[in-house]
Amino acid sequence: MEKVFFSNSRGIKLSGVIHAGNLDCCVLISHGSFANKNRERLVRLAGALNECGFSVFRFDFSGCGESQDLPITVFQEVDDLKSAIAFMKARGCTRFGLMGESLGGLVSLLACDSSVYSMVLWVPFTDAKKLSMLEDPKVKEELEREGKIVFQKDGKALVVPRQYFVERERVNQKDLLAGIRIPVLIIHGTDDGTVPLAQSRQAVKLLPKGSELFEVRGGSHTLDKSMDLLSKVIEKTVDWMAGHLNCKT
Repeated sequence: MEKVFFSNSRGIKLSGVIHAGNLDCCVLISHGSFANKNRERLVRLAGALNECGFSVFRFDFSGCGESQDLPITVFQEVDDLKSAIAFMKARGCTRFGLMGESLGGLVSLLACDSSVYSMVLWVPFTDAKKLSMLEDPKVKEELEREGKIVFQKDGKALVVPRQYFVERERVNQKDLLAGIRIPVLIIHGTDDGTVPLAQSRQAVKLLPKGSELFEVRGGSHTLDKSMDLLSKVIEKTVDWMAGHLNCKT
């Protein structure tokens, strides 16, 4: 593994880890909301993909993990992912697979371009959502007063501006998925209390032919209720990438 730093279009320094493999193909892993690249399930996935021969790049979005502080917005995370793709292109990768978890799934869909040949989404947000944190009167008051909220997670102060909430509430599933031209695998737990399974059941109907919804019985939003369950999710993800990314040998 190689720890690296790269910049997005605004010059913000982002932190990443490269698992070196096939130089032709790279899988980029986008973490979920207010999380980071070092979630155990994502590290395990990166290792499994790398063992299959892929180069893998997991990174922290701006404002998260070890990346430079910046208010968190969906628009900014899309720019971060596009910058990560450009960074790996400069290192020789030409074909990309995207794996996005939760909010990272929405970001992966928004960042998808002609260099992306395969996509796997774990419990993705694909439609509008009013976030439950706004049900807290104190949070709502802070947002109205300051135009942002600030909270601690994983030892880091996260700054979430009003723009983030507006972006999340304006997602239109039909419009979002209309521009996707490659088959997509969606993996979703039947016990997800954060993103309704029905959202992914509808999404797969709007995605290109060959797309698939893999429902994980008993799976929560993090899909790691048990190691056995997570292993099945990782195996399905690796098999999909191996079958769709079509790397040169």
